[in-house]
Amino acid sequence: MNIIEANVATPDARVAITIARFNNFINDSLLEGAIDALNVSVR
Repeated sequence: MNIIEANVATPDARVAITIARFNNFINDSLLEGAIDALNVSVR
């Protein structure tokens, strides 16, 4: 597996994340991971 790392956002960026209401167990985990990734990239 190739891992590509880069800054994905700037502190003033506006980002929207959309998830479905079904399959909450998986989607909630994916949402947390996406938010964590965005927070790390802004620091």
